[in-house]
Amino acid sequence: MRGAGDGVGGAGRRRPLALRGAGRPAARAIAAGRGRGSDPVSSEARSERIAGPVPIGRPGPSWRGDPVRTAEETAAAGSADAPATFTPCSLRRRLAGVAIDQALAWGVMLLLASIALGVAGVEEEPAPGTREASIFQAIGLISLVAPFLYFWIWNSAGFSPGKRLLRLRVVDEHGLRPGVMRGFARTVASLLVPLSLGIAYASLAWDVGVRRPLAEGHRQAWHDRLSGTFVVRT
Repeated sequence: MRGAGDGVGGAGRRRPLALRGAGRPAARAIAAGRGRGSDPVSSEARSERIAGPVPIGRPGPSWRGDPVRTAEETAAAGSADAPATFTPCSLRRRLAGVAIDQALAWGVMLLLASIALGVAGVEEEPAPGTREASIFQAIGLISLVAPFLYFWIWNSAGFSPGKRLLRLRVVDEHGLRPGVMRGFARTVASLLVPLSLGIAYASLAWDVGVRRPLAEGHRQAWHDRLSGTFVVRT
């Protein structure tokens, strides 16, 4: 994450980072290196470390979210002995976000499918082997695939319209956005939720006493564990 100027971070629990900075006045730093081509910042100022709270990240101003940091950028952002801390998300807030996304994805898809069927002149289930039957089957297939793509895209980005509204996001064990592969794994594993009749979310109740890489108190549902992701508050 890039700091408070980027609009990323929660006002609650934050990640203490050790940032390099100049702790001496600029005039003294310039006076320390007078030669041509010399570094205007003194070695003494360069070696000082200022400990300050830095935001942990939240969805950025655009729907693209935060950029993925490289390993070098992550190591330069702070010391390894100062892991990020995230506020755990309650089950009620998680379910509310899921309900918003489900209503949005399926509601829009059903509306578009109804419009497409009306434009194609298919008013009821057609007889097999007809042109209307082929159109009906194609629209039905798209209606099933489109919601999957919807959740895959947003799971890869780390947030969705529902999570953004409730100030939630999905991160990996390093606090970064999941990416395409983890997003795909999370979307596929999310199919366990309806198949398990809610047990996938009910497992949050007994997911206690397990050491988490992010912070204590985080609990994972089945699809969280299978994809190596966490749902946190921003």
